[in-house]
Amino acid sequence: YRLSIGDAWSDSIRIGVSDNKVVLATNRWDLDAGQPDCLGAPYEGAKLRVVDWDDLLDGGTLTSKDVSPASSTNYFNFVPATNVPTAGSTTSGNTLYLAGEKLSGTWGHVVFGTITGSAKSGSAALVRNEDLTAAGKVSLLSAPPDTIAAFSSGNGGLDQRITSATYRSGRLWMASTGSCKVTEDTAFRACARYIHLNTSVTPATNLESVNMVELERDTFLPQVGFSRDGGAYFAMAASSAVAHEPIDELATYRASGQPLVGGELEVPIWEGQQPFDLDYFGGTGSIIAVPNDSRAVVAVYTATAEQLQSMPWATQIRGGQTGSPGGSFWKVDNGTGFKFNASGVGAILRPLPTSPIKAMRYSAAPDVEATAGGPRLVLGIDLPSMARFSGNFDDPAIGGVPDPSSITMYVQWQTWDGTWSTPISASVVIDDVAPTVSQPTIAFTTGSIGPKLPIKVSWTASDAISGLAGFTYIEDRQEPTSAQYTANLSAATRSVTRSLAYGGSTYQYYVQVSGRDLAGNSHTAPGVPVSFSSVPSSVNITFTKTWSTSTSSAYLGGSTRYATAAGATVTYTFTGRAIGFVSTKAANRGKAEVWIDGVKRATIDLYSATTRYRQLVFQTSWTGVGAHKIMIKVLGTSGRPRVDFDTFLKAWQV
Repeated sequence: YRLSIGDAWSDSIRIGVSDNKVVLATNRWDLDAGQPDCLGAPYEGAKLRVVDWDDLLDGGTLTSKDVSPASSTNYFNFVPATNVPTAGSTTSGNTLYLAGEKLSGTWGHVVFGTITGSAKSGSAALVRNEDLTAAGKVSLLSAPPDTIAAFSSGNGGLDQRITSATYRSGRLWMASTGSCKVTEDTAFRACARYIHLNTSVTPATNLESVNMVELERDTFLPQVGFSRDGGAYFAMAASSAVAHEPIDELATYRASGQPLVGGELEVPIWEGQQPFDLDYFGGTGSIIAVPNDSRAVVAVYTATAEQLQSMPWATQIRGGQTGSPGGSFWKVDNGTGFKFNASGVGAILRPLPTSPIKAMRYSAAPDVEATAGGPRLVLGIDLPSMARFSGNFDDPAIGGVPDPSSITMYVQWQTWDGTWSTPISASVVIDDVAPTVSQPTIAFTTGSIGPKLPIKVSWTASDAISGLAGFTYIEDRQEPTSAQYTANLSAATRSVTRSLAYGGSTYQYYVQVSGRDLAGNSHTAPGVPVSFSSVPSSVNITFTKTWSTSTSSAYLGGSTRYATAAGATVTYTFTGRAIGFVSTKAANRGKAEVWIDGVKRATIDLYSATTRYRQLVFQTSWTGVGAHKIMIKVLGTSGRPRVDFDTFLKAWQV
């Protein structure tokens, strides 16, 4: 579904859900075609749109309702909270909670709200909209300084908008970036601010308001989320406040009922660089509970690594070490274990959910060296803990060899305490030989003939090393108008049936088949140019003995020739790659022999309890175009001697 917010540019789009509704939030900005960047000056405010789950999932017309606060231009970044069920519960309630900012001057006050009701019934409404700063419950949000040292040109527009909100059991956590000091005599720092509200009272009250601040460090872009045990995780970006350095991604865990602290209890997620080279600070992330582990969460965020630039990373973190590091290959390259060369070999590698993982190390050689944390791969390169590797395994720097026939990939994980896991391995076989695919053959398929012909295109194929992965069938109609049909087919497929228009030289086609193997090699067989014709009469058709004519629109050409005498024949000499015989089946129709190039190929019986016109009763084909002769010989079957010649069908090359 597409929900329009009107003639506006949307910024900071967020989504939140309760058990019965979905809430979309965005900030609106004026669109002005007269401006170079299409943005006009006015800010149009924070907008909230509600849809019902039942309405969303039934596939019908979707009803939405705008529940934006009055004078929406006074509000900024009204973020729907993630509603988390209580322990042992599968529901989180029908009330959706929000946190945001109400502007007062340049910036503003912390606001809290709830949305109840149904969009489809029209009862959805913003029923609580509390200015907690005006009520004296939460202090004013503060803008961070313009001196985040990770960015040479400043903070790139970093502001104190609410970036994250999570609700559970009458408690709402929200996060923003603010300005704070370590001590009164130190400079202001950018600091991640976390605010903890008790929402069970009106107005909501502030339980905690914590700045994650440390001397000579800036923290920003904070996120907050719950683990399943009721504890909370707080993630943030951090950088030096005095030198242009890479950014660290950090998480802090606090058990339920415990105070929020940083410092030594912080768990590093990833140390990298900002995603952008200029002045923008990058995107935000998310904290997601892991279903099968009460304490683990996945932190999703944006970072920059040497191998993969500006990518979203996902790291599974925990509040403490509970097991040895380790992991598994989810996929090796394309999931088949085969590759057409040693370049670009890829794998998706997953750590075990037992410990906070700092890094993953991969190599093309099994050699290890002793370290304080255990044996470590010598010729290796480090990546984030949960990533898709893509590199060249013939690189000598990681122990690769030129032109290998197979590759063995080694990988291990390291926890933040320095412990290395035992390396595991998986193999990739190099297959640089393309599959063999034959030039397709063209044949007719038996059955009723109408305005279009049933055509069967067949081929053979094989692959000796990795095996076939599939085929692509391409059919170009070149005359009278251009058209193309393409089909991706399974590895077991060796033919495709099509229904094609025909008639003289008017319709011209070109068909091709391409095969691919599990390593990614492909081969396209030579194509076949072909046209299809109905041949009811021709200088190359000869009739012997008596053949009578009957006319009816039921016949393919509007008329048919028929004979009853044994030995009567109709012979056609032609050049083509396939031929078919069209006749009528009925209770009084008899048998006939079919001869191809002087050899009897079939005896056909045209008996049918019901009359069936335009029946393709015989067909044959060849791998190429050639000169051939077909003869139909009437056998004079007792009691039903008649045999009809409606038409011949041929596939030929223009």
